[in-house]
Amino acid sequence: FWLKRRVLAFAHPAHPSLGRPSASCTNMGIDLEAGGRVWSKPRVSKSENPYIRLLVKLYRFLARRTDSKFNKVILKRLNMTKKSRPPISVSKLAKFMAKKKDGK
Repeated sequence: FWLKRRVLAFAHPAHPSLGRPSASCTNMGIDLEAGGRVWSKPRVSKSENPYIRLLVKLYRFLARRTDSKFNKVILKRLNMTKKSRPPISVSKLAKFMAKKKDGK
């Protein structure tokens, strides 16, 4: 629709209902500064499942209060969208935890 209007405006510049196109309409797209748009807050899980919410609460506490990288990774995965969450099975998780002797 706007393209037809722009073409008509260039074809008939004296037409009163179309008006002259402004200079700001000629460039398309969004002018982003270097680095793009920055999210101001971290993503939180939108799940209505109370068990997922309790897990998020638990791992948020553990990631904050311990120096374990595992807790931070689990919290990150719980907060991911379903589309961007990489799959991992419980057996693989148990295998990784069995390799760790100290349980950190």
